[in-house]
Amino acid sequence: MARIKKRQFAILGLGRFGSGLAEELCRLGHEVMVMDKSEDKINKISAKVTHAIQGDITNEDILKTLGFANFDEVIVASSQNIQSSLMACLLLKEQGVKKLVAKASSELHGKVLAKIGVDTVVFPERDMAIKLAQSMTSTSIVDYIELSEEFNIAELGVPNSVDGFTLQKANLREKYGLNVLAIISCEGTNLTPKASDVLKKGDRIVVIGNKDKISTFDAN
Repeated sequence: MARIKKRQFAILGLGRFGSGLAEELCRLGHEVMVMDKSEDKINKISAKVTHAIQGDITNEDILKTLGFANFDEVIVASSQNIQSSLMACLLLKEQGVKKLVAKASSELHGKVLAKIGVDTVVFPERDMAIKLAQSMTSTSIVDYIELSEEFNIAELGVPNSVDGFTLQKANLREKYGLNVLAIISCEGTNLTPKASDVLKKGDRIVVIGNKDKISTFDAN
């Protein structure tokens, strides 16, 4: 099994998003430093991360002493106070941070973050809402990964319309523009599906394609 390359992350702001991200990155074997002005939040997470620093993320003197340019990625996870978020990002960009990620609370906030040079802007609440809506309105989508505004990878149940069909007969590429990456059944996961493999009700398939095409296929 390939070993995960240990990386160094710094997370500024310990709301639910920041705390959850810090704990998961540590669980995966990475080094994580967190920073928040709340002593209570720092005390709660200190045993779960590599380093925990109490301090104001907009304090230029504190940020300079911590050497954020040496981290692989720095994440500004605080977004409720937009002014603080923007100030922290500006100070970190001035320090030459390799990759800066910031959480946005709105589309406008996200646009401003991008304008000041943030490498990746994330919208965790919006993205979770989209994912929940997908699962609530779909008849069989189990999970999906959004690759872009247009394309998704989705895991979905085999619909009635192709139950008992071989992949060749189902012809999902021609009819829906979907490529089947895997077939998951009680017998295991087939990562190299062939044209002669049969799709059965109760199995799941992993497909890649246009999100609208995936929804159209799922509705059949």
